[in-house]
Amino acid sequence: PYEVTADDVARAKAEEARAEAELRGAGTQRRTLPLLDQLRVASPCSAPWDKMVGTDRARFCGLCEKTVYNVSAMSRDEAEQFLGTVESPCVRFYQRTDGTILTSDCPVGVSKKRRRNQVLAAVATAAAAFAGLIGIGMRRGTQVQGGMHPMPNPPPVVTTASPIGDDEVHAPMGVIAEIPRPTALPKPLPPKPLPAKPQRKSPAPGGVIP
Repeated sequence: PYEVTADDVARAKAEEARAEAELRGAGTQRRTLPLLDQLRVASPCSAPWDKMVGTDRARFCGLCEKTVYNVSAMSRDEAEQFLGTVESPCVRFYQRTDGTILTSDCPVGVSKKRRRNQVLAAVATAAAAFAGLIGIGMRRGTQVQGGMHPMPNPPPVVTTASPIGDDEVHAPMGVIAEIPRPTALPKPLPPKPLPAKPQRKSPAPGGVIP
């Protein structure tokens, strides 16, 4: 009969630990690649974004009659949830030359929002100051004589411009390529039971142990 030794128990435990480590490693590899990092455009579209009707996050394209979603106007968590729930959407996003996709909560996106708010505040301040000067002139009764010239319009505030230099980023748009969905990991197999240690029989009175 085979007797289980301490070495057999140690080898069984080591084999079980190795198998569990391999399963954990496989699960980690499947979960460490977010959906946003796998985003690719399968069918590029050249329709101008500025001609579409909607907001910075989503606009309707009259050419393909689809809603185009601006992934770069979402936070990273919002983009992950969006890509995980919407099937084959038509998207637009800013992407660096190294493949990084920009989102609204990345440092570049936050800086872009801050600059845009500063421009809007400056335009509002200039308009208020100009209105104040006109009010002062009207109260003083100042008479102005001469030809009238139309005042130049303030420069338009563009909210969909590239967040960084054009040489560092491009904006793909179109239907995304299929993204592999995470699959459920197989349950680890239970360890094989160790062979039972045979029990020695007690000798009969006056007998001999076989």
